[in-house]
Amino acid sequence: MSSSPPLGRSAQIAVIAVAGVLCAAVPACGIQCGTEMMASIALAALACIIANRTLPSTLDSLRRAGICGKDLNKKGHPEIPEAAGVCVGAVYCLALSLFLPFHMMCSSPQGIPMDEAELMSQRKASLFMGSLLSINAMCFLGFADNVLDLPWRIKLIIPTVATLPMLLVYYSSIGNTWVLLPDFMRPYLPGGHGAIDIGVLYYVFLSLLSVFCTNAINILAGINGLEVGQSMVLALSLILNDLLQLYRHAQQAGTWPPYESHLMSLYLLLPFVGASFPLMVANMYPAVAFVGDTYCYLAGMTLAASGILGQCSKTVSDGRGDLFRSHRCYLRPCCFS
Repeated sequence: MSSSPPLGRSAQIAVIAVAGVLCAAVPACGIQCGTEMMASIALAALACIIANRTLPSTLDSLRRAGICGKDLNKKGHPEIPEAAGVCVGAVYCLALSLFLPFHMMCSSPQGIPMDEAELMSQRKASLFMGSLLSINAMCFLGFADNVLDLPWRIKLIIPTVATLPMLLVYYSSIGNTWVLLPDFMRPYLPGGHGAIDIGVLYYVFLSLLSVFCTNAINILAGINGLEVGQSMVLALSLILNDLLQLYRHAQQAGTWPPYESHLMSLYLLLPFVGASFPLMVANMYPAVAFVGDTYCYLAGMTLAASGILGQCSKTVSDGRGDLFRSHRCYLRPCCFS
């Protein structure tokens, strides 16, 4: 039985129209590197269309391969294709690869020497490719887990190793290990400063954050739409946070160091949202596809990478923790049906 695309023609046209409006609004918002931003938005729409077109054939292939799971939310517990996240992972990584030339060709600030401009381009490329390598590794691990059913000790060790490329690039390119503390702790710090340098412990925290994000998305699996739905909510929240920070510091784009970091976070999140949207529709109740561990690990590492490179890792951990705690306290329904 052949599957049909989750999004109809009108929905695809709406996605393209929204992307066009956003691209037209970029110059008016005063965001630096507007070419990069428009390319990222266009690739997000393209990722959405490609994922929508390739998802049915992916589901048919998974069904023929016997990679299916029983849907306990339906009468009779029918078998549903699992590991559909491999389609989103492939499309998302392809979109990031296509974005890399735009990322490197973005015009450098005026008035800086050519050598310094080349160094900035290499730094941006290394940050982006380090994140892409970690995301690819986690996507591969997730698909291997769906096929081989890996033990938990492997699931905890491999994500830690997969974060090394991103952490090493962060160390060589950014190297910021300062942590902001709440106001009530400032009187107890030397000099009354609101930040403290924790050194190597910051990298331990980032590594643990990546493991937490990948497993936190997976821990609430089993309910139609929950895994991809919460990933979309978190991704859109981080996008909103990045846009607010860029708007607040629009006049300090050349002097405020985190400005480029928030742009990098947006470049990772926009194609992710675009590629995930068709899968979210297919996974909503009544689901015709299960996302599998492939998508859970992909989403977790993408959110962790955007938080780390966007220097808002605390926002990622707090936001994911709030969603989990609200679910445990029954402050929101546990089903998106």
